[in-house]
Amino acid sequence: MAYVNAKGGELVTFAHLPEPRNLIVIGGDFAAYWDALVRFYEEDKRRVEERKLGGVVLSVLRHIFLTTFLARLMPSAILYPSEDDLVLGSFNGLDVRPLDVRAAIQGITEAGLHVARLGNKYLYWYIRDETDAIRDAMLKFSVEDSMQVATDEVASLVRERSGVFSAVYISGVGGPRSSNKVHVISSKDEWQKALDDGDDSILAIDLLDFGVGKRRNNLIVVRRDDGVEAPLEVREVLGRFAGVKYVKDAVDYLGRIVKAIDEVNGNLYNYFPDLLTIEGDERLRREMEELLRGRLAQWKERTTVLLRQVVNLWLRNVIVGFKDREVKRLDDFLTEIARSKGDVIEGVVKQVFEGDLVDWNGFKKIGDLWSLYLYNEGFPSAPISFDEFRDRIRDYCSGCRCVFETSGEVVWLSRDKCRVPQLDKDVGVAPPFIWRGSPPVEWAVESFLKQLASQSSGSRRYYIVYRRPSGEEVRRFVVDLLSSRNDWVYLIEGGRVEEEVVNKSIDVKIDGVSTFTVERNPGSKVPIEVSASDNLRSVIYRIGDAENEVMVNGTSYRFEIDVPKEPGDYRLELEAVFDDGSRDKRSIIVKVKGKCIRSITTYSVSTNDMLRGIEVTSIDAADRLLQYLQRLVPPRGYGFKFRLSANQGVGDVVINLSAEFEISSTDKVNSALRLLKALRDISPSIDAVVEFHKAIPVDNDMVGGYFKGYSFQYIIDRETEC
Repeated sequence: MAYVNAKGGELVTFAHLPEPRNLIVIGGDFAAYWDALVRFYEEDKRRVEERKLGGVVLSVLRHIFLTTFLARLMPSAILYPSEDDLVLGSFNGLDVRPLDVRAAIQGITEAGLHVARLGNKYLYWYIRDETDAIRDAMLKFSVEDSMQVATDEVASLVRERSGVFSAVYISGVGGPRSSNKVHVISSKDEWQKALDDGDDSILAIDLLDFGVGKRRNNLIVVRRDDGVEAPLEVREVLGRFAGVKYVKDAVDYLGRIVKAIDEVNGNLYNYFPDLLTIEGDERLRREMEELLRGRLAQWKERTTVLLRQVVNLWLRNVIVGFKDREVKRLDDFLTEIARSKGDVIEGVVKQVFEGDLVDWNGFKKIGDLWSLYLYNEGFPSAPISFDEFRDRIRDYCSGCRCVFETSGEVVWLSRDKCRVPQLDKDVGVAPPFIWRGSPPVEWAVESFLKQLASQSSGSRRYYIVYRRPSGEEVRRFVVDLLSSRNDWVYLIEGGRVEEEVVNKSIDVKIDGVSTFTVERNPGSKVPIEVSASDNLRSVIYRIGDAENEVMVNGTSYRFEIDVPKEPGDYRLELEAVFDDGSRDKRSIIVKVKGKCIRSITTYSVSTNDMLRGIEVTSIDAADRLLQYLQRLVPPRGYGFKFRLSANQGVGDVVINLSAEFEISSTDKVNSALRLLKALRDISPSIDAVVEFHKAIPVDNDMVGGYFKGYSFQYIIDRETEC
């Protein structure tokens, strides 16, 4: 007989009943089940007392316990208490309110006691704990099985961040297999073969320690760090299955848990035979199965999250190009790589063209520049493919910034815009002008102009049209432009080719060959033959300070000229006058061999360079330059010419201005400064040049102070081979 201990006026609740072992004695077939259920209850009671959850929680716990046993004797889901039943069973009408009971039910759920909820019913969980089943199933799986799970998790992780790479290769278990860009490889030979494709940007994750092979700047290799300790959270969770210390072991056991959960879920009755003992209520058995599968799914989700966390810590040894790095987390590292890629590739192309790693003494094939980037430690590493490198070269070269060479043809200016050929590894490229403290790469422009000049034959003439910074448009015959190097820099901004067909024309041959340039020793002679399409009246020729005109009767004329005795480049101008008065002109560049002082254009100067002139393109720069030179005119006797031109259109009004000052005193400088002040609001861009009467030496003040920070174009005298 059971006695209850209730106060006067208090409703009897399950809290008033004796402990289950003192209340009921069970024998026979149900004895083992009763003992197991009581052990669960007593374990939960200790937790309730340790956490001081109160008597209401204990009352609810006993209610669920006793009704679960009763429902086990007569299997039926209807016997299990609902939340309202539990409120009625523990509400005492004195000091326990229904609200207190509902709070106690919530406390039981949160405390992790052996209580489960099926629909709106509560029962004491007498089926085997799922962690025990998972632990048993883990024994079926090996390290190779867990490594396959880890490989799948790594593939899933990097697939989300693979956009910046051409391909991702994982040396892992279960290959070969692929999904989009991510490829799992299990063969070492195939691994090395995949990594050797230098045209692709590759992320290689080496789970099987296959090795790196040949390093390059667009190859990123991620390797394991087996010595990293597993996080405390991971060790606590795995403590229910196995003791671990390092992430390597954590990856192993977490992988086995994932495999074990799938094994248990697929063979539920083998691991939970108590489900088969539920007879008479199929719905109850089905609900308990669903509850078990739900718990298994929660374990799998939790395990997968922990596995990703551990994998991110495990894969922390990174080889980026030629440098070894240690990162905190793999996912953060890949995010950083993706974020910085755009800036890095832009910097790489700029470094190729403007840095010191390439000697621009000829056209460089794009394939050679690509190889230079791949295998030179001076470049930053990034997931850059050849296609991306080529496309960035095209972007960099927009606006006539590069001259190309393909199949023996030099490609640059055209009739409407600059031409860029179809780029591949065999196309040569060169930047025509580089501002890095060295003379411009003028040979590239020269090679284009020479090619165009060689095509100017018969009645076909080619001209180059360009604008100076002042806005003035200039149209020059291509051979004439060959001898005007100081204007070449203006071709980058909108230079174009114009073709003209003349009705009456001449052709000029030297030594029997049509050409536009010839080399001779000082004091020698040059035989010239002029052939015309119509009868000639006369031929005028000029070289240096000499000019001659000879009368001609016929369509050809042969003569010789004396080559100047001083080495240098001279322009021989030939002008033919036809019978009807029309004219045609041709020019020949005569290069007189020997050492000579040649004026070259550069964008920086060094101490002791001999400065012949300075060109500027803005009012501010011209003003600063004149104010500086004004201080040097009296003490050093520097005399110079200052020439400027400006061209500005406002509506229908066009202002054209040209001025020249011969400066030998400060008064003359002031006159030029006043003109600049008047022009400032009208045309901030000008063409201006200072031409010294004789070359002056560059000193430290010029280099370190007054010229610093301004884009001056310097003309310096330099001895060279003419």
